[in-house]
Amino acid sequence: AGEGAGSPSLRMGDEAGEVSFDVGNFTDACGRFFSRWQTHAEEEGWGPSDALAIISGSSQDDVITFPKSLALHAVLFQLELPDVLLVFTEKDVHMLASAKKAKIAQELADKLPESFTHKLHVLARDKTDKDKANFDKILEVIKGSKGGKRVGTLTKEKNAGAFAKAWQEALEASGLETADVQNGISDFLAVKSTGQQQSVKQAAQIGSETFKKKVVSKILDLVDEEDKKFSMSKLVDQIEDGVAKIAKDQKLDENEIEVVLPPVVQSGNGGFDLKYSAQVKDLPLHLPDQGVPAIHVASITLRYKFCSSTVARTLLFNARKDQTENYKTLLATFELCKETIKPGVPLNKVYEAAAKNLKENKPELLNHLHKELGWGMGYEIREKRLVLDEKNKHKFHSGQVFCLRLGLENLQSKQQTYSLLIADTLIVTEDSSEVVTTAPKKQSKVSWNVSDEQEEEAKPDKKEKKKPSDAEIKRAMENKFGADKSRHMTESEEADKQKQFEERNKELAIRRVEEQRKRFNKEIGGSSGKLVSHVSGYNGPADFPNKASGMNLCVDDGASTILVPINGMAVPFHVSTIKNIGIQQQGAAGTVLRVNFVSPGAGIKLSADNKTLMYLRELSFRAQEPQNMMLVHKQINDMKKAFNASEKEKQARDELVPQEALRINPNRGPRLQT
Repeated sequence: AGEGAGSPSLRMGDEAGEVSFDVGNFTDACGRFFSRWQTHAEEEGWGPSDALAIISGSSQDDVITFPKSLALHAVLFQLELPDVLLVFTEKDVHMLASAKKAKIAQELADKLPESFTHKLHVLARDKTDKDKANFDKILEVIKGSKGGKRVGTLTKEKNAGAFAKAWQEALEASGLETADVQNGISDFLAVKSTGQQQSVKQAAQIGSETFKKKVVSKILDLVDEEDKKFSMSKLVDQIEDGVAKIAKDQKLDENEIEVVLPPVVQSGNGGFDLKYSAQVKDLPLHLPDQGVPAIHVASITLRYKFCSSTVARTLLFNARKDQTENYKTLLATFELCKETIKPGVPLNKVYEAAAKNLKENKPELLNHLHKELGWGMGYEIREKRLVLDEKNKHKFHSGQVFCLRLGLENLQSKQQTYSLLIADTLIVTEDSSEVVTTAPKKQSKVSWNVSDEQEEEAKPDKKEKKKPSDAEIKRAMENKFGADKSRHMTESEEADKQKQFEERNKELAIRRVEEQRKRFNKEIGGSSGKLVSHVSGYNGPADFPNKASGMNLCVDDGASTILVPINGMAVPFHVSTIKNIGIQQQGAAGTVLRVNFVSPGAGIKLSADNKTLMYLRELSFRAQEPQNMMLVHKQINDMKKAFNASEKEKQARDELVPQEALRINPNRGPRLQT
């Protein structure tokens, strides 16, 4: 039988002559439904019932719901059909719908093959008697099925509209017994056809690409730009707006995509809430600042052709060692849980595997583990019957789709509260499970070390020199010139002596600073004493090292300069122009080295002479071999640290005040101590 996932889902706004139900999809889905019902007819989930009556209420655009009735429509007809009554008897299907829907359904009924044993009978609604005659016909059909005494319904669903209310009144007046068949229908909907599984993979593909291009890339740009005013709610809006374009880029039907839940982005501002339906706060995105790590939790949930997918990741910036270790533990636990998901395994075994792994490796994290580790999904975002917790003893079945979602809540690191979250969409296969969301989650691919040496330079010295008091100066003079001599000086003589001492020190300090400046310029500018460029480290191309070329990155420690290839030429940049440097491994795409330069706009103001200059803000380089990029990253960081240390040392030497040479006190010669 044909699969319906390849055909477009219908919209009832179309004209009846322009749409049609897919025959292959209906015969396949209807055959599977009858097979499931007949095989498990005596089980409590199906009543047991002699017939099934599934009604859908009027559509409510302002309310997000996932009723089982519409889920069943999506499987059978690839379309949600409000105000429709479906009745399943022992062999056939009966449908009561509006004239337009009935016309489309009748076209489907006429095309069903003779070999198909479950016929479709269609009735058009009659508003003149409020469908009383139609309800009587339907009730007679129900009473003629099997024993004709008990009908299975979705008793817990609240259907809006006059049509659903009128049917409920007719059913209650008929004297038929009713039984809730929600669990039976849920079990049928949980196992996806091959076509539905393909739609799940396509939904996962869109979600993963959206996460990489609209979440990760945008947050990296905000970190580079140091935009501390960009709000999380604004980012969510941009993510949601970009989903359709991603679907189009993937050559998928953008009209079939539904963002049924808004994306979730959380960071240190406003706290963390790991509920799948958490509300995003209109607060600025937290950026790494002054040694405080920035941790972002983001998730995207959407549907493609009525099949759902979820992906969630944690992004770490300047994470501390304990935070990195906690993430690695969470990821290892996630992989262990994934291996646990197999046909025939009880759902609570996933929670047991996670709890056991945490107890053995990091028992202090167990109390922070989120109580739900995921759930079944499909038409619905979250199937309550298939929640992965410590009590659910239902078993996994091949063809089911699950969201595996592990989170650690309210962790502490140096008075910083944070949470970690990883979620993927999985399809249960014949002997294991397949992860269909592809956003990276390895620690090396979701962690960035954004170093800012300017912050280190801004830190004050741990020990500040205390200015000596007058009494301490006097004691020092007594020690130097002798107590007796100091006591015999008059106050005027002592003041003159102190003034001469200070003037002499001032002259020596000025002379020393001037000598250091001349020597420094001569050392780095050559014998001519010509000052070097502030952005190159060389007088000209002739001074470039031999290893420099227009095809590779070159680090020249001697000149404190890096030479980068731009348009086939080696272009020098002095290390003082580099703000920070980061590296990221992107799997098969290689390793990316990002060099951010000091430029106006990030706390840097231009003088009047520099306003006409152009500034390079960032350079990115990609290589397939990570070893080379990691080496260059280390060399540049080491060179930058060495340069900053030497600058601090020069500044400290310039501030030194030379003292007079020590002289032996003529009044007190050296003598041996016994």
